[in-house]
Amino acid sequence: GDSMQINDLNTSFTLGPSEFKILLSDHITAPVNTDESRTQFDFTIYPNPLIERFWIYNPSNQHFELEVFSLSGRRIFKSQLDPGIRSFALPNEIPAGNYVLHIFNKNTNIQKNLYFQK
Repeated sequence: GDSMQINDLNTSFTLGPSEFKILLSDHITAPVNTDESRTQFDFTIYPNPLIERFWIYNPSNQHFELEVFSLSGRRIFKSQLDPGIRSFALPNEIPAGNYVLHIFNKNTNIQKNLYFQK
């Protein structure tokens, strides 16, 4: 199995194979530092599993980078995530399977598991 790197605002550690389970959810909540306060953003990602396209709802007024990685760490997709609802399509040549969605900007770093089925 694969290992998983866990990064938090205060700590970082690695879980080896069989030391973790991935639970899928439709929502991600991540802390974001603003000038002097801390806010929560609830990104909605659907559908998961995805077949051809997936949508992300960004309720904030902030812009984010979006990347999708294979479980081996190879980046297969990169785009901008603007406020509102955006639709994305993964490249047709990638095989069905699990992928890691990474949403980030200077204040936020979120990772989410995606399952791509054909």
